[in-house]
Amino acid sequence: MPGFSHEGRKNGEFLESLWPALKENKEISLVEALCYDEGTPTIRHISEYAERLAKIIERERPDGIIAHSMGGLALIKALGILNEKQIYWKGKIVFVETPFNGAPKWKLKYTGFPVNTPAVRDMFRNSGFMQMLNFSVLKDCQVLCILGAFSNVCFGIIGWLAKPVMDPHKRFIAPQVYQYPKIEHNELLQDKRVASDIDIFLLFGGFPVP
Repeated sequence: MPGFSHEGRKNGEFLESLWPALKENKEISLVEALCYDEGTPTIRHISEYAERLAKIIERERPDGIIAHSMGGLALIKALGILNEKQIYWKGKIVFVETPFNGAPKWKLKYTGFPVNTPAVRDMFRNSGFMQMLNFSVLKDCQVLCILGAFSNVCFGIIGWLAKPVMDPHKRFIAPQVYQYPKIEHNELLQDKRVASDIDIFLLFGGFPVP
């Protein structure tokens, strides 16, 4: 599930930016879920995108899901929607630089986000969407969190200010967190080391050796 960095992209282009190692692995069948209007993930509320994603998960029943950035928030909401329908998807999830704790409005505005759009407002730290997001849906899933440089262009200039935005332990206890401090927010999508770790996780259901 692509995140905010893929604004303007069309279906198929998320996979084109994804790790070559994953694309080349014949044991992994990649299915893209692009739920945004014309590839633009800002013009509707995240909950609306989550409803679309929930239908895709219900139909495709994937073994694992990779969610980048805001796509991770849409995924958590989508699993909540499925749970309300008594459909319990419990697979492998890889969150890549998902802002689990929401971001301050000033930070999003400073980095150039269109802060008056519905999806970006949902990502505000104290938004109704962030306050109501139910992390208990991840309880029985195998979860791997990938974090890159906290000084990335999307979520802050100084690491100690940006870290709480990404830190999953503020909202739930992530089974495993891997950090790549020299890799930026969007560069994680093409880094071979990241691909190798996710490869192991998706294929074998365990966690790579640090």
